[in-house]
Amino acid sequence: MKKHYLPFLFILLLSACKKDDTTAPDDSFNPPTTPVAVYTLLDNAGNCLNANVQGTYAYGTVLSPSVNRVVLQVNVTTAGSYGITTITVNGYKFATSGVFSTTGNQTITMVAVGTPVNDGADYFPVSNGTSSCGFTINVVDVSMLDNDHMYFGNPSNAQATADSTTQLFNA
Repeated sequence: MKKHYLPFLFILLLSACKKDDTTAPDDSFNPPTTPVAVYTLLDNAGNCLNANVQGTYAYGTVLSPSVNRVVLQVNVTTAGSYGITTITVNGYKFATSGVFSTTGNQTITMVAVGTPVNDGADYFPVSNGTSSCGFTINVVDVSMLDNDHMYFGNPSNAQATADSTTQLFNA
C-alpha cells in the first residue's frame, strides 16, 4: 500500500511548484545615477587655478599615487560626478574622479600613474571640456639628487622639491 503513495506525492509536489511569471518593472534594475558636475579650471580672470605638485619625479623611477600628485583648485557651479585624465607624457599621466556634493571652490587631487622614461620638463594639459589649462613637471636624473632633495618619507622635502620645479600655464 505504501507504493501507491509515492507517485501521488510526486504529482502533488510537482503541481505545488509553479513558475512565477511576474516580472519587476524595468526601472527597478536601473541604479540611480549621479548627474555630471559642471566646473571650471580657471579663475574669473581666465587664469589657471593653483596647481600644487607633490612628490619627486625622477626618470626610471615608478611613480607612487600616494606620493606623486597634483592638487588643482576648481570652481564648481553644478554638483555631481567628475572624472579627469591627462594624456600620457614621457611614460606617465595623472587622473582622478569623484563626486562634488556642493558648489563653490574645491580641490581635486590627480594621482600619477606610470614611470618617467626621460628627464626634462613635461607639460600636462588638463581639460574638462569647458575649460583647460596645464602644469609642468620637471623630471630629474635620480643620480643627480642628494638626500636634501629626494623624497624619503618627509612630505616637506617633497613639497619643497615640487614647488621649486613647478610652473603653471594657461592653455
